[in-house]
Amino acid sequence: MVNPGPINISAVSRESLARAITVFNADLHDYNPPRDLIQKIDFAIGHAVARAEFHFSPRTFGGWMPGNGQFGITTLRPHHMNHLDGGSATVNQWTWTSSGSDTSASFSDDFVTEFELDDNEVMMLYGYFNKENSPNISEMQLVASGHNQPIWNLETMDLKPNPYILFPEPFVLEPRATFQVKVSCKATATATVEQAGFLGFFIAPTTTLKAQ
Repeated sequence: MVNPGPINISAVSRESLARAITVFNADLHDYNPPRDLIQKIDFAIGHAVARAEFHFSPRTFGGWMPGNGQFGITTLRPHHMNHLDGGSATVNQWTWTSSGSDTSASFSDDFVTEFELDDNEVMMLYGYFNKENSPNISEMQLVASGHNQPIWNLETMDLKPNPYILFPEPFVLEPRATFQVKVSCKATATATVEQAGFLGFFIAPTTTLKAQ
């Protein structure tokens, strides 16, 4: 099993964390990131689990298949970010519709409208993907707990064989943190729909992970 590093968690949670990271690393291998980035992501997962154990006490971490009274981890879904395709509550897909008007640095288009995590939610983000051949999103700014992060230009994604980027530093959002994603678009006269979203994990009690 993979050693998750110097994370201060219970023995039960540590064993589940080691198994979860082993599974994750097998999947991450397809992205072929540098080893030091894998270690950063592993540590971020461990840190997220440790913060969740602190907030969700006395629950322990049950990994990918947590039992009753535990908390676990799953891949990030649009639902976890209050991100619903086209504003429809019946569709849960990573899609985004541009306004077709924000072609300046005003970042008035919200990819993810600001939302607040619940008391029983922890989120870890490590990347972004866009499956379009010619994405309309040109730049992005993440806003975590009211703090604007540096603006990233995404146009070089067109040059890559795979439609994703891994963040240089993954980050963790704790309960009651707010999060927002603002984007700027290429010049276009009409709104466009893109299959785009985020790579990450969602950590919560078992009942929350099962909620549709």
